[in-house]
Amino acid sequence: MSRTSHAERRPEVRRRPPVVLALAVGVCLPLAVVTTPASAAASDAYTWRTGVRLSSPAPSSVPGGIVLSRTGSRVATTWAGVYAGWRVIWVATSTDGGVRWRAPVEVSRSSENTDPSIVSSADGTRLAVVWQRRFNGAVQVATSSDGGRTWRAPVDLTTPPTEPSSPRIISSVDGRRLTAAWLDEGEYSNGPVTIQTRTSTDAGVTWGPAKTLDTATFDPAWTESPIELSGSADGSVVALAWRFVGSPQDQPGPVQVAVSSNGGGTWGPASALTAPGDTVASVQVSVAGDGSAVAVGWTGWSGAEVAALVRTSADGGATWTAPARLSPSGRDVRALALAGARTSDRVSAVWLTQVGAQQVVQGVGSTNGGVAWSAVRTVASWKYTQFKQAPGLQVALSDDGRRVGVAWTRRISGKWAVQAVTSVTAGRTWSPARTLSDLSAEAYHDRIGMSGNGKRVAVQWMRYPTNSHDRFTIRVATGRHR
Repeated sequence: MSRTSHAERRPEVRRRPPVVLALAVGVCLPLAVVTTPASAAASDAYTWRTGVRLSSPAPSSVPGGIVLSRTGSRVATTWAGVYAGWRVIWVATSTDGGVRWRAPVEVSRSSENTDPSIVSSADGTRLAVVWQRRFNGAVQVATSSDGGRTWRAPVDLTTPPTEPSSPRIISSVDGRRLTAAWLDEGEYSNGPVTIQTRTSTDAGVTWGPAKTLDTATFDPAWTESPIELSGSADGSVVALAWRFVGSPQDQPGPVQVAVSSNGGGTWGPASALTAPGDTVASVQVSVAGDGSAVAVGWTGWSGAEVAALVRTSADGGATWTAPARLSPSGRDVRALALAGARTSDRVSAVWLTQVGAQQVVQGVGSTNGGVAWSAVRTVASWKYTQFKQAPGLQVALSDDGRRVGVAWTRRISGKWAVQAVTSVTAGRTWSPARTLSDLSAEAYHDRIGMSGNGKRVAVQWMRYPTNSHDRFTIRVATGRHR
């Protein structure tokens, strides 16, 4: 399966900052030169199937991601939907690249299920879904060993009294090693806020004891923000990154990261990568496929501009490079996403900016884990509107990083719509943008995935008719390269 990362909006001080960024990076070369392809490369275009509806209309549907096997024949996607008064965690699967889909399987039913996330082994047979149950204090996980046909009973990863949030999960290539992480806000959300993890080495049949990260650098007055989790291909090197926000004045805390070199068995101390009070957002983390590098990225002020900033470590988080800037000077970055390949040191990063009267998605690539970067290239552009952000900006890579897919949501003809572009040249050239959602309804919360061999790509989103808030549905479109 491929690696995927997503991004939201420009940074601002707020209680729950948007999630945005993942990277394997180091020293950044100057990015003053922007290369615009003479024309979109036809060889980069995938053949897309019309988006299909996987869920029944419901008062709420929350996309949880989409994963593909190495060949792309197996596809699995999850979401949380409200049905008959219950919040249900669903998983739908396909064994022919998304041409046909099995009926969705109900993995869990509760009054408060939400925020699901899914991972897959490279062959697509082992799946794991993690989610939270709000207000009654539980993070749960369910696993399948037959490609999603059947599921083991959900396992509670937390022990009451607690109020967990922001559950995340990663999988090794073989699907046997799983690491889950979440924020624990304490009983009745009274704190102190901690980050906890649990690990399984038998594909989720059993789980080790909960580990609490070293909180020596945490301010007890800080409250939670989303955490980000990444790991090496074999699951032995795991990294967590986060940024807490102070309460009650919403004073931002530093970007922090902790690294484990034994699959989550023990964790090194948390390292602060920014100063308390710096206005940052979009924190994410990426671990190189072989575990040799860990990188943390975020969007934040660089002089008078909002830029994409990264720091990297080559010694398991003991030391970190100085902050490096990915985006060119002279304009603000309004959304950022990046991801590293699973079996190589390739990294791709994309962001949204404004150039004249155009909204532009730009990107760079690295072949050495972020030590050096290509010239900035134009990925896509459209006429500027009053809507400056592109919610859901995401990037996904093949295992070797030579094939890349990017998705985002933007306004078209007065509607929010999902678009995607693809590249088979590691981001040097790009296909024309393809609108995947129909313009008779709104589309939000896109998620993108790519097969390990890069020949298939899939995008999930939530659709609902304008002014009809009780008919949300989950849609998926799949593309195939010849």
